[in-house]
Amino acid sequence: MKSKLPHHLPLTLGAAIRSRRKDLRLSQEGLGFRSRLHRTYVADLERGARNPSLMSIAKVAKALNVSLSDLFTNIQAEDADLDAVDFKSSGCHSSMMRHGHVSTQTNDKSET
Repeated sequence: MKSKLPHHLPLTLGAAIRSRRKDLRLSQEGLGFRSRLHRTYVADLERGARNPSLMSIAKVAKALNVSLSDLFTNIQAEDADLDAVDFKSSGCHSSMMRHGHVSTQTNDKSET
């Protein structure tokens, strides 16, 4: 079973990319050239039709002269409904545990 993030996250990212591109008066082709991504890929990003890699987002951010965080300013932590993501079936959970990113211990504050 594939894990899916909420559908509005790519849409929100795409809107931020489109807004900044238009502020710079760049065409999709121009942004594609600057970011070394194909014009149709840029169009797909803006429509929220792609789930881009961090590397692709970084290329776009650099081409738009903004930081990665600037592209995500309209995405709040609560928007990323991680309860809807099935990490165990996607393999993320076990991979994160192997690399020490997930604790298997609970913090019981009742102990004194």
